[in-house]
Amino acid sequence: MATHRHVFLAGLGHDAGAGADGVLLGSITATAPTKAYLETVSQAVLCYTDDGGAYVDKTTDMNDAGANDVNLLPAVPAVDDALYLGHATKQFGQVDLTIGTAGVGTWTVAWQYWNGTAWTALNGVTDGTSHFMAAAGAVAVTFSVPPDWAKCTVDGVNGYWVRANVATYAAVTTQPLGTVAWVVCSRTEGVFSVADDGGVQTDETAVGYAAGANDMTLLPAVAVAEDAYYFGCRSKFNVLTLTIGTQGVGTWTITWEYWNGTAWATLTCTDNTTGFKAAAGARTVTFNPPAAWASTTVGARTGYFIRGRLSSLTTYTTEPLGTSAICTVVASDSLWTSYLTEINEATANDVFLLPVHAAVHDAFYLGFTSKFCKAKVTYSTARTGTATLVWEYWNGAYWATLSTVVDDAVGWVTAAGTRVISFQPPSDWVANTAANGPNAQTGFFIRCRLSALTSYTAQPLGDRAYLYPVNGGATGDGPPMIEAGTFIAWWGNAATISGTTADSVFLLVNLTKATWAVLTWTKATKTDSETIALAFDAGDELALVQVAEDGTTELANVNLYVQTAA
Repeated sequence: MATHRHVFLAGLGHDAGAGADGVLLGSITATAPTKAYLETVSQAVLCYTDDGGAYVDKTTDMNDAGANDVNLLPAVPAVDDALYLGHATKQFGQVDLTIGTAGVGTWTVAWQYWNGTAWTALNGVTDGTSHFMAAAGAVAVTFSVPPDWAKCTVDGVNGYWVRANVATYAAVTTQPLGTVAWVVCSRTEGVFSVADDGGVQTDETAVGYAAGANDMTLLPAVAVAEDAYYFGCRSKFNVLTLTIGTQGVGTWTITWEYWNGTAWATLTCTDNTTGFKAAAGARTVTFNPPAAWASTTVGARTGYFIRGRLSSLTTYTTEPLGTSAICTVVASDSLWTSYLTEINEATANDVFLLPVHAAVHDAFYLGFTSKFCKAKVTYSTARTGTATLVWEYWNGAYWATLSTVVDDAVGWVTAAGTRVISFQPPSDWVANTAANGPNAQTGFFIRCRLSALTSYTAQPLGDRAYLYPVNGGATGDGPPMIEAGTFIAWWGNAATISGTTADSVFLLVNLTKATWAVLTWTKATKTDSETIALAFDAGDELALVQVAEDGTTELANVNLYVQTAA
């Protein structure tokens, strides 16, 4: 027999209700996070200057705030003088540098890396220093991380080094001087590239990194079944970006595979190269890194490989050729700092929500043992500057944007106080494992990641946080359900309708079973309804939680009805 339950709600909003937390009916216990981490992609830099073969260690000066205390070039430069920047153990794809005095003169510098044999040009360089002649201030040098980058020793110090080497010199008027620098770890790296023509393997790593047009033979000129192309990286990755120079034409099938430690196994993926037959341009192969994926050696390269194998061939008109390839690694060489103790006590300003020196891809993670729908964060120092931060979750393959989220902190820029971040738990949200979790941690995580940065004038500092789990030890305001049944539909009428900015989204949560139904009230609508499916047993406790709102005018004085079927 169908029955109806009714509730009247005066004020609505994702931070409304008795606890100012958007729990409108029943209650959810605000719970301490079980994990809290700051990911910092910028690292302290090693620094040496080279003036005619005379090396000077400037590591200390390049890591402190003293202005103009590093000679970026000698007072009178010469060809092959250089500035060396590096890290002892970690590869990086960016150098952030604060120029104290801009150089004036006529010269050029070439950015290079050590490939194990010689100093070689970095690919994809964007030199924000303009050969150390950019105006004083913060600039960045970015480049593609080389797949064959090898450690070397500079004046007795071993590490991964890049150098700005004087390539040409004519005159100097003002010597360029630096103040401080950082290296920034990258999630994008060059790829080991190996072509296989009838079992004969050719290493194309160098040409794939150099990005010369059409120099990667994705399939041989005369192709036969079982020919293949191998793409690898020193660590696990989940996105391969292949730039196709010449589109393949013909009738064939490419099967993507990975090495499982014993054999090549089928890789479940989304192949936007269309088996190397996509139009010229950058194309991706995306996948969830298999748990059984093992490192192997292909040719002379050792790493985590996938391959595109020619599994069938009918016609072959045009050979597909590539220009370059890069991969997006699952976890970069970031610095991880746990703030679990600090986030669970009330001391002010002891949680770094972003690092002192912020860089794109820095992120703050909050985690719990089960899924949750809200975070309430108190911070005493707000961020200032111009930047974009996004909230993301792990979908089993990569960090995806939370599509239904209300962030009262607006990326930590809202004035200091207690702010609520609400979201609809995504259906594909899965727990991180040690293989892909932040700092190898397990659990359900969300993260606030810095996705774009223009300026950064105040570091956001937090005090405390709570999470709202959807199975979380809650007790309802009223009696528990007195019989078993299923909620099958809802409808409602509002005296005050919402604005036109966004729909209002609610979760009807069975806290006992850790299940929920989503109720979406269309924006600017007086009445709304939809079917749902949420089972309950006698004694189950329920809560109604708002996780999204219009943001301008909210629903108010609402009569909400839920239909049940026994």
